[in-house]
Amino acid sequence: MKKKYILIIASLLVIALIVACGQIFTVRHVSIVFLNKTALADEAGILEASGLNKQKNIFNLKETEIKEKVSAFFDDNSIVVTDIERIFPNEVVVYVKERIPVFCLKVYSAEGKQLYVPTDKDFQRGKIYEAQELSQNNYLLINVTGFEVYETFDVKECIYLRTMANALIDKNIEEEALPQLIETVSIDDDALTLTLRETKAKWVISQSNVKEDIYSAYDEYVALSYPDRFGAVID
Repeated sequence: MKKKYILIIASLLVIALIVACGQIFTVRHVSIVFLNKTALADEAGILEASGLNKQKNIFNLKETEIKEKVSAFFDDNSIVVTDIERIFPNEVVVYVKERIPVFCLKVYSAEGKQLYVPTDKDFQRGKIYEAQELSQNNYLLINVTGFEVYETFDVKECIYLRTMANALIDKNIEEEALPQLIETVSIDDDALTLTLRETKAKWVISQSNVKEDIYSAYDEYVALSYPDRFGAVID
């Protein structure tokens, strides 16, 4: 009989411990940290999009599901969850950033419409706009000519553009500052021609060696005196 009582007490203690742990590890605080400035979302919007429930157990959060929900909530894939941090016992921090539009690409239209897509350097942002609609957004973008998007960004031209952007970022130019430096990129059969926004200087970059040519053109350009940069041609 004594063993029976000990077993009952032990079971009750286990149940009490499970209930207590469930309460301790129930999410009580959720905070949203924006890694860059955005006018597209606020904390309340991200919380709504994520479906995060403050009554969930912190161990049961499905990070992939949260990221997918936030991404799907914004139809141009402009907002992305970069990380989700669990601070035990009951706090969750969601890190969010806006994908910065850098390039403006023309989109093929069988009807002859003027369609454009502003996209980030990794081509993860892609809502299509008509010309008038795009102009109302006041984006400062690098205008890409000599190339149209058909059905996918998975083409050599986009690879060249991404390589170009990453090479300039290697030179300590922030992603959002790229359109301030470059006005247009013209793509032809074997080269990219970059026209700079302020000085109208041109850099001619070989498609076969984009990264190293960007490094070289940048170094040669910044070595010029300021007056000599205007209208300079570097190839």
